[in-house]
Amino acid sequence: ILSAPQKMDLPLGKPSDIKIAVDGRNMVVVARDLNEHDHDSHGGPPSVLIHVVFYSLTDDDRWKRVNIFTENAWTSDDFDILYGVALSAKTAMVGLPFPGGVIFYEHNNLGVWTKATDLGGMFGSFVDVDAAAGIACASSSEDMHVFRRTVGGNWVVA
Repeated sequence: ILSAPQKMDLPLGKPSDIKIAVDGRNMVVVARDLNEHDHDSHGGPPSVLIHVVFYSLTDDDRWKRVNIFTENAWTSDDFDILYGVALSAKTAMVGLPFPGGVIFYEHNNLGVWTKATDLGGMFGSFVDVDAAAGIACASSSEDMHVFRRTVGGNWVVA
């Protein structure tokens, strides 16, 4: 148990819509930066950048930022940007609106988070993952999808 609260070093100008998942000594924070303006996706709907930030708990009980990824998600004036995050052991899962889809990140033996599988598509932004069982789920208001980890370590639709 941490003895004192710690203000996190979130490397965004004006963070918004923050989602957090913690498991043991790992934490992932997903947020957008309101200082970054929506931009046109080459003729498609406007898009927004979503930041995925990984932290590890140090031996002196301080959270240290270790990796950051930036993903693209569509937006519209008609709906909020919905995204979700889940973390289990050394596997993180982020669900983004299309074209982001479902993205899996893995914590490797060197202590570095890497993007392991990017499934794209419209699977939904409400997510959960169980790394030990090798199963994950994503849902939207209309659909639910199940994923499994292959022997080779990739995530696929079950």
